[in-house]
Amino acid sequence: MPEHYGFQPKACRPYRAKTKGKIERSVSYLRHNFFYGRQFRDLEDLNNQLDSWLEQTANIRIHVTTHEIPNIRLQREVAHLKPLNVDLFVPVVNLSRRVTHDGYISYNGNEYSLPEGIIRAPVEIRASPTHIGLYQQGKLLATHRVLPCRGERMLTPGHRHPPREMQKYGSLDN
Repeated sequence: MPEHYGFQPKACRPYRAKTKGKIERSVSYLRHNFFYGRQFRDLEDLNNQLDSWLEQTANIRIHVTTHEIPNIRLQREVAHLKPLNVDLFVPVVNLSRRVTHDGYISYNGNEYSLPEGIIRAPVEIRASPTHIGLYQQGKLLATHRVLPCRGERMLTPGHRHPPREMQKYGSLDN
């Protein structure tokens, strides 16, 4: 991600206000000055009310720390901001799994097939929100769409050969 957007996010320790006080204070300000006492029909109504509140209240007041009006400060800083990367960032999770005795890999509560004959050495999973790639020693073995539920099993056609008896005598459908 640092290469994609040009910065490295740094996670703060949970429940340590001293490590993220300014952020926590902003959340508290929003909660106490915007959310309390309001009702929203839906997400669109919440967003409309928030836009109005930001424009008419939050961004035109004098900020306690900077002693400046946020809208004016932002206008000054915009010239120094870099543009965001227009390409969508796709997060990828990388992990290693062992192949099961029947030739599957387990990921997020589901099982995904590998082609027959794969050695039982660890397989690297590269997972995006929609697809997973299964690799062994840098070679792509299979790709699958991510299954939406848990407890499911994905078998790609061609990953399993019919038993020898079926190959010898043909399909039962004939």
